[in-house]
Amino acid sequence: MKRTLAILAVVLLACPFAACGGGGGGEADPVESYVPTSGEVSGWTEDTAAANNGAAGAEVCREAVGIPDFIDGAIDPFVDTGAWVAVAWEFYTNGTNTLELRLYEMGNASACQEVYDYLATHPEGVAWQAASLGDAGRTADQGPYWKTHARKGNYFVETFTFPGDEPTQQIAVDFVGAVLAGLP
Repeated sequence: MKRTLAILAVVLLACPFAACGGGGGGEADPVESYVPTSGEVSGWTEDTAAANNGAAGAEVCREAVGIPDFIDGAIDPFVDTGAWVAVAWEFYTNGTNTLELRLYEMGNASACQEVYDYLATHPEGVAWQAASLGDAGRTADQGPYWKTHARKGNYFVETFTFPGDEPTQQIAVDFVGAVLAGLP
């Protein structure tokens, strides 16, 4: 009996490690791996002068307490679903425009949809226009910039693209389309 219990305990303890594994087997890449590198989206380079750390490469946070101030208030709807995994962000420039990308990873697509639906009306008064992006997309003129939202599977993409003039709207949509194309 003791031997059977010991074998059962070893099997039960080993199962989580076998499921997590280290060899891939369908595991998603970390969210920051889906953030375009400098030049990956044609014409866009990382804007290290705007980045929080002043260095190249996406920044990422997997704990809500570590979120920088500029994202802090915006993380609440994601965390409130109970399915938030991480957020990665980067800043870009193409010589004329600047863009801030935030890529949120959720634990499942329904939580991503929940956030997308919530942000359609919060804050109130945003005049969203539908955009053909991923599973769902929209863009809004926010005066000095264009705000773009899109979702694909477990991922929510948000950009702020400056300046807020008419040509910038399509530039923002094209950038988000490129990000979505790289997502699983």
